[in-house]
Amino acid sequence: MRHPVVLEISSAMHIGGGEVHFLNLVAGLSRDRFSVSAVVRPKSALIPKLKECSIPVYTLPLRNSLDLVSAYALRRLSNRLGANIIHAHVGRDYLIAALACAKRCRLVLTRHLLLPMRRSPLHRMCFRKVDRFIAVSQSVKEALIRHEGIDPARVVVIPNGVSVGHLFPPTSIGELRERLGIPPGVKVVGIVGQVSPHKGHEDFVEAAARLSTQHPGIIFLVVGEESGNGSFVRKLRSQIIQKGLEKRFFFTGFLEDVSSAMGLMDVLAVPSWEEPFGLVILEAMVAGVPVVATDVGGPGEILENGISGILVSPRAPGELAEAIVSILARPDLCAKLSRNGRVRVEKHYNLDLQVRRTADVFNKLGALQ
Repeated sequence: MRHPVVLEISSAMHIGGGEVHFLNLVAGLSRDRFSVSAVVRPKSALIPKLKECSIPVYTLPLRNSLDLVSAYALRRLSNRLGANIIHAHVGRDYLIAALACAKRCRLVLTRHLLLPMRRSPLHRMCFRKVDRFIAVSQSVKEALIRHEGIDPARVVVIPNGVSVGHLFPPTSIGELRERLGIPPGVKVVGIVGQVSPHKGHEDFVEAAARLSTQHPGIIFLVVGEESGNGSFVRKLRSQIIQKGLEKRFFFTGFLEDVSSAMGLMDVLAVPSWEEPFGLVILEAMVAGVPVVATDVGGPGEILENGISGILVSPRAPGELAEAIVSILARPDLCAKLSRNGRVRVEKHYNLDLQVRRTADVFNKLGALQ
């Protein structure tokens, strides 16, 4: 019996939370009775990861949403492979995928962001061709309905998932500690992700200044890099120096695998101003690291306040500091959040569940053909 053919499209050049989702989904679907191929840009960081999973990879320019050359090439590829599903993940790829989708092919778009999409006549045409929108959180679904006027019946919420069997390699934790020069036995509070204003890094530094008065030996770990020209990192380092915290802060830069950094942490802070999902929260929870996050978008759906994590208001560094102190000062609360966090991921946010839910969407669309 011929397996359904799925083309997964992503023009992303670097790997962030959305791209981890993409890679995990492609690998999972390929094991679940689907014939999956990936369409990415040349020199994309996704290519070696996809090849490690033995996923067929095709490259197209995918320059922007009006790249008609890529749309034509994708349509030809779809026809040649006999694709049943075209599934796009990045906003600029949506129109290309819609133009490439033949009548017998189903179009699925996954939305990872809260921001409104473009509303040109071409994009409105694109949205009419979509068979299903997948939103990574209820907040993203509500944004699609509110900003784009999408019929709620056409949107299904499928949260991101992580593997629940992943544990820290002890050697990599020790190697990272030694490379950064973090002494053993000290408390470490970390922040993970793209270094940018909307991720709340400045609030994290303000909270660190308050924490340092109560925990003089605490260390602060910044994992990730800036996507721009480095001006924000320079501004952040200046803020750290002004607070007298330059010996307390350690910057790792980009880490392909954040598990070793998680293994150093006693608490993960997620002080984002807005957050459509928050994959790093799941990575911390499954690793048993207590999480303090702002109650915005995805984090407010993932965490049960006081049970599997602590939620605080956005742009409130004092509140963030108090929540972190409460975890560091109370081993019982730390253990409770750690235990309940992992259980919550196992029940609601495991990777197998994400793949099964997506496969169900594809199978139901196939039944409609």
